[in-house]
Amino acid sequence: MLKISRIKIWLFCSLGLLFLSSVTQAYTDIAVQASGAPLKFQNFSSSSPLSWNPETGAVQDTSSTHNFHQSFSEYQSFCSGSSGGSGSCSLDPLIRDAMASSAASNQEGIDLINSAFSIWKTQATDASVSYAQGSSLGADVGVCNYPDYIDSAISQFAINGNSNDARVCGCLGTCSKACTNPVVFDANGDIIALENGEGNRYAILGSAGPIIWPGVDHFLKFEAIINGVCLDNSPDSGCSSSYTNDQLLSVMVHELGHAQGLGHTQVNAKSIGYTGGTATDPAGSAYLVSTATWGVAGAVPTMYPALVSGDTQSSLTMDDKIGLAHLYPASSLSSGYCTLQGSVFQSTAALRCVEVVFRDSSSTVLNSVGVLSGMEVANNGGSFTSTANPATNTCSESNTLNCGKYTAYVPAGKTYNIEVNALPNFAAGSTIGPCSTNPSFTSVNQTTGWLIKTNNSVVCATGGTTITSSTDADLSITVNASPPY
Repeated sequence: MLKISRIKIWLFCSLGLLFLSSVTQAYTDIAVQASGAPLKFQNFSSSSPLSWNPETGAVQDTSSTHNFHQSFSEYQSFCSGSSGGSGSCSLDPLIRDAMASSAASNQEGIDLINSAFSIWKTQATDASVSYAQGSSLGADVGVCNYPDYIDSAISQFAINGNSNDARVCGCLGTCSKACTNPVVFDANGDIIALENGEGNRYAILGSAGPIIWPGVDHFLKFEAIINGVCLDNSPDSGCSSSYTNDQLLSVMVHELGHAQGLGHTQVNAKSIGYTGGTATDPAGSAYLVSTATWGVAGAVPTMYPALVSGDTQSSLTMDDKIGLAHLYPASSLSSGYCTLQGSVFQSTAALRCVEVVFRDSSSTVLNSVGVLSGMEVANNGGSFTSTANPATNTCSESNTLNCGKYTAYVPAGKTYNIEVNALPNFAAGSTIGPCSTNPSFTSVNQTTGWLIKTNNSVVCATGGTTITSSTDADLSITVNASPPY
């Protein structure tokens, strides 16, 4: 949980919270099936675009109406029917809705979502993707009726398994309803507060992710919530600071990355400084550092877990672009990139949840791609937790050495320096995939403890080439038992 200015921010759920028997991997970490193949949407192309469905309500109500707050305990009586239907509500939210006038209109929200999808389409040129605005949900979605349109367990996106559930039956073909990808504007933070506690009304700017189904090898749909309570048009009096439409666009681009199947990345984490919090817990106000090497405009990835002051995260970095292309590859990914395949070891055991970064040796930090070790292998077996034995941490590969494997894509015609980084302690929905705590390096300092291995490099001369550790030994990386490596 981080802050912008003095607003605490979670930029949505990491995919590691989503998946039942699946696990995740990073570029901006992605989900994989038991076979190790990535999970994604089917038929995601110009002939069959991914559509999205907006509600009819405003992005933000005026401050005079959304100041009409109640305590979290009182919200418990707002709605009944938490299993998926709207219930009876107290008068409090109904009075607020009756009083409400728009500070940021529904059309403004729709325009921002279309702009956010356009950024993924036009900037991630090695991904084969297309998007379309679908029909409206036909309702002003608020705290009393949101379970009719989105999973009430927002932090999990875990529909209850009922194939007749009105929110998914159209996607499963078990009813005649349309399959929708709902985008909800939480105009005063009521939904966020109800689902996550009143203290998070101003902390969580949004939540998004795809829904999977047991036995289905692709995403059924996605759901997204955008919180407009602290937008600077008319920020609530409880907001310690506000954010602009441009920053809200960054949030939307980030969240729609999650909606398509991407998780978080921490590439270029040394480009971000923090005011407040502790060294091993990246909390407080996040800002772009001023050093010549790391303080480069555009260094912070869109899929970084926080909104960082001083940088524009609505523009995709190379790491963001390649992450999407990994899921939805255009032909240019195979022709213009090298595929790098290697492993990370601690002594002789495979090591998971270590970030391997490839940086263009002739460029700035902008041309960098990061992957996590041990993510995209068969039989991953579930989420990862801190353990004394990272080599066997829930990885059921018959050959446990596979548990430290990684695969990365890099543009051809360049030499890449290889860095090996421990992960800082982002918490809850802001973690990198399943790596809620780095198994071996839990005490690594976020500011000073990003330990860099600089003696390895790899040359990607020609596109379409696969380079493995058997042909380039530098892709096989062994770290010491404890930092530094």
